[in-house]
Amino acid sequence: DGGNGTRLDGLAYLEAQGNQTSGKLYWTVRTYYNVDGSSDLSHGASDLDFTHPNAKGLWRLADFHSSMTSGYLFPIPKYFADVYLGGKRLGSGLFTQQGVSASSQGPAFFAYAPWQDAVDGILPAAGAVLDAIALTYYPYDNSQYVQGDASSTEDLSNFPDFQIPDGWEAAAWVNTDDAHALVVVGTRAMSPTYYGPPRPGDCNLYTGYYGTPYEPRLAFYNPADLAKAAQGQVEPWDVIPYSEWNPEEYMVEHCEWSFMGAVYDEENRLFYALDRNADREDDEPKPLIYVFKVGD
Repeated sequence: DGGNGTRLDGLAYLEAQGNQTSGKLYWTVRTYYNVDGSSDLSHGASDLDFTHPNAKGLWRLADFHSSMTSGYLFPIPKYFADVYLGGKRLGSGLFTQQGVSASSQGPAFFAYAPWQDAVDGILPAAGAVLDAIALTYYPYDNSQYVQGDASSTEDLSNFPDFQIPDGWEAAAWVNTDDAHALVVVGTRAMSPTYYGPPRPGDCNLYTGYYGTPYEPRLAFYNPADLAKAAQGQVEPWDVIPYSEWNPEEYMVEHCEWSFMGAVYDEENRLFYALDRNADREDDEPKPLIYVFKVGD
């Protein structure tokens, strides 16, 4: 589409749900740079036989804008989904760095269950609008925007210390017998937001938003807070992380952290995070996958 690009973004597996007889691979797609602000069909699913994927979709999540829903994707534990989400076992969301006002000023999470919206309990028809529950998102407020002053918008965000060049592009639900959390992997801009051509020391060659230098972050949400939002006891934008952690000492340092994937292995209690441009020993940066042990 003229170089704008459509990105396959989120991936998640769930065992058979509803009337399904086999597990499904769920996914999201989105326009990489949604400059026209359109809300697009964004969610789908496939069988696990890649020679006959039997792909279904695309769908949208309720009336939420796809710039808030069509990125990372993760399974939600059954014990939580059954009690607070009406059995909705999938969570997805999106934060974009381009300052698109239809996106969220921080991580966004929405719970959905395609099998519940299907007549046969398997998967909905193309174009379906799925029921979805907002767990958290942070709407842009441009009411006091001053041209060229990003802070005039950033300061109005409910998400703590929000800056447009931040990055939150991967998430996974982590749980043990003793505790659980929704963990978001991303980056924090450590200098005031700048928009324009890159300056010396900035991380790429493109005109855009910069907050160089950056630091990696893991942000932790308390599921009890998400449950309150799901039940309408608090607004989704009033739910914020209870903690953030900078894991930089365990990682290969470089200018532009690019965390594009996260997943939790509940059986072995391992949390995986993928930095797509971490290994820079030659001219073609390669991804590295970091593995963290959860508890002992």
